[in-house]
Amino acid sequence: MTLPRFLYRGDSDGDKIRDLRGSWPRGWLQTNLAASGVGRQVFSAPLLPLVTTHVNGAWPKTHFLSLTSDRAIAEWFADGGRSRVLTPLPPDAKSWDTAVLKFDTGLFSAVSPTQTAGIYLCSYQPRPPLRPGGDPFLWVAHVASPVIQSLNPRNLLVVDVVAALAALSPVTAGVAQALSNAQRYQEWLFLPIDPIETPAGAEFTCLIETTIVTRLDKYNW
Repeated sequence: MTLPRFLYRGDSDGDKIRDLRGSWPRGWLQTNLAASGVGRQVFSAPLLPLVTTHVNGAWPKTHFLSLTSDRAIAEWFADGGRSRVLTPLPPDAKSWDTAVLKFDTGLFSAVSPTQTAGIYLCSYQPRPPLRPGGDPFLWVAHVASPVIQSLNPRNLLVVDVVAALAALSPVTAGVAQALSNAQRYQEWLFLPIDPIETPAGAEFTCLIETTIVTRLDKYNW
């Protein structure tokens, strides 16, 4: 399977874990890792067990960002599954209850299937620096690895959760539960994999730049 052209995410960020309202104007999104997560935890297990843990809701400071290929499902998540009416707001609204983000995979500059079913290595171009010689992506990421320069492509692992988990054998109870969840929600994942250096050692960034987001639709309940 190839990547869907568009992926969606419904996000109220009600607990302010990802600081969506603060990070969006700055040009990036954050995974839950930003909320004092353990950056090296992503190296603690193979990728697909981590995917399973994330999809089953057992990784509060997850390094993944969940998306869906179905906008209606994204709207359901934006509403928190409560069947409330979402009232659209203008794009320049200063506050909102929830939002639906639209990602355009056509903006990836490179897409390479990996040897693991359902997993793609993707790159995209960063936005221009906000000031000469300065890259806000690096400011918030603290001390960045020399691998990351302000004009280098950003890198993501993109996971088709259904395809990746369906290819596993044997299927444990945890995998079966995750696969059922992923099928219900047509779930895809982004994992930002650009390296940074921290006092604890090398880890992956928690940031995804908004150059691949073509819309953020704001709503009140």
